[in-house]
Amino acid sequence: MAPLTRTCPLKSRGHGTRRASVVFERDRDRTLSALTHAPGPISAKYLRDALGINGVRMNRVLANLLNNGAINRYPHPHNNRIEMTYCLSPKFKEWLNSSDPVPAAPEADVNGT
Repeated sequence: MAPLTRTCPLKSRGHGTRRASVVFERDRDRTLSALTHAPGPISAKYLRDALGINGVRMNRVLANLLNNGAINRYPHPHNNRIEMTYCLSPKFKEWLNSSDPVPAAPEADVNGT
C-alpha cells in the first residue's frame, strides 16, 4: 500500500507543469524584447547575463524561437572560436510592424528543414 501524502500527486504535478509553462512564456517574451531593443546580433551569454536566465532555460527558449522562425542565428568569430549570435528574423520584424494578430508560419528551407 502506498504511503499517505498531504498533497495529491496529480494536482501538484499539474501545478508544476503550469508554473514551468508560465516561466517559459515569460522567458521567451523577455528574450524577444531584449532582441527587439538590441542594436545588432547578440550572444546567448549576453542574453543570459542581461536577463538572469540560466543556460538550460536560455537554450530551450532560443531553440523554440529558432524553430518558430522568430529569430536567426549567425556565427561570429570571437577570439579563437566561433560564437553564435542571435537577432530577430526579417519576417518577425515585418510582423511586429504589421497589424496582423498572429505571425505567419515560417517557411521551410530549400533543403526542406
